Amino acid sequence: MEKLTKSKIVFFLKLALSVVILLLIIRSLDLKNVFVNISSYSLKTVIVVLIVAFIKHVTQYYNWKKFLQINPDFSSNEWEIVKSYLIGLALRFVMPGGLATFGKVYYVENTSKKDTALSIGLEKVFGTWTIWLFAGWASIFYFKSLSLTIRLIIVVVTSFFPIILYNVISKISRLNKYLVSYKSNISKVIISQLIYESSTFIQYWLLINTFVSISIAKVAYSTALILFSNTIPITFSGLGLRELFAINVLSKYGVSSEIAVASAFSIFLFNDLLPSILGVYFILKEKKSDDNS
Repeated sequence: MEKLTKSKIVFFLKLALSVVILLLIIRSLDLKNVFVNISSYSLKTVIVVLIVAFIKHVTQYYNWKKFLQINPDFSSNEWEIVKSYLIGLALRFVMPGGLATFGKVYYVENTSKKDTALSIGLEKVFGTWTIWLFAGWASIFYFKSLSLTIRLIIVVVTSFFPIILYNVISKISRLNKYLVSYKSNISKVIISQLIYESSTFIQYWLLINTFVSISIAKVAYSTALILFSNTIPITFSGLGLRELFAINVLSKYGVSSEIAVASAFSIFLFNDLLPSILGVYFILKEKKSDDNS
């Protein structure tokens, strides 16, 4: 009971923090301009951004499937994996830090919940790792006032993380059965994850270039640092924190706060919010099926 009470307190504190950050951002913006900017995207730009969003989700679905297959005993049909992936998109909004995605264990059959939880854990770890990797490389070019040695150490550590993780797993005897699958799948997962993150750079570049001319390299540095906000589990799905990062990071390249927020919110809408609606549909469908059984 005490643990549940603490969880509720943390939940409401993070909710309050999300609201406070958003209010502070709104107060500093010309909100009308933000909505004008969002409505100014051409149909062609929106379609391309949506196509890129679809590609991103294909790569993430592929990774989810590969993480499930880390367990050599895993067996499930393709449609079930698709549904569990989409449900996971919706569950990310339930708790700050996306911890509720572990609820996917209840939507995957033909494997133990312990193994599914391991797959979800690996999915989150590699998602976070890729963001840190790009942010580390971006810091070399963006934070030029920071010691080069520190920037290089960050890059080296993050670059070799998958190998470090493999060595850690190999020393835990009860995880040994996953090593062969990990080793055979991890290079594919990394390539897929790199495509996923770098695709976001293209989306930001397309949206920002509607208003100001900026190179893809500068957008890549900025986006990598903006995405880093998603790994700080103090707000819901990075809401507020992501926009705050976008304002501060993109200002270095002459991008106004209104353009930065319009781009960040649009990316969130296309990549996260809209696809999560499908996840909500499948959650409700599964609940209805359980109620009728």
